[in-house]
Amino acid sequence: MSDPSHNLSAAAEYRIVPARGTGTMGTEMLGSSPRSNPVQSRRWSIRGVATILFCLGLPGGAYAAITHAPQIVRRIPVSAGLFALAGYSVNRTGLEFKSVTSRLLEDGDICILAVEGTVANIEGQTRTVPDLRLVIMAGASQELYSWTVPSPKARLAAGESVLFRARLVAPPAASERIKVTFSGASDTSGRLKGPR
Repeated sequence: MSDPSHNLSAAAEYRIVPARGTGTMGTEMLGSSPRSNPVQSRRWSIRGVATILFCLGLPGGAYAAITHAPQIVRRIPVSAGLFALAGYSVNRTGLEFKSVTSRLLEDGDICILAVEGTVANIEGQTRTVPDLRLVIMAGASQELYSWTVPSPKARLAAGESVLFRARLVAPPAASERIKVTFSGASDTSGRLKGPR
């Protein structure tokens, strides 16, 4: 004969519940949670994983976009506006102006504007150097005169620099600043300096 106390330890209580979607009765163990829909469980787990990946991927994606911004802008030029909205200016050419100076020189009665500087390749590959465009400015944004100077060198190797010089006889009297650009991509503006 079996011991009644032994049978109690192996016993479990069930309640009668309607079976999902069948209209018939079923049973459910008391003390357990109701069974969830396996499709709904999977959907929640996919959403959870997607949320985690998004939260982790957003900073990583932003870092990658900023790190590779010049390459992105070269391939998708319209993206330069998005980077600008984020406050990040992108150098499209891989070239940079350094140590740009301007002076007004006098040769008798003739005034000459002399502009000098360096064009540097700041990327790890050879870059083509476009012609330089120089613009004489007055006030905040008024262009008085512009001219183009041939590139000092057709191509620059990675890390290489080249000096450029430009002169203009009889610049406009209202000249205040000079702006130097590569095909409208990056520029350096500076105040004109008087005769030396």
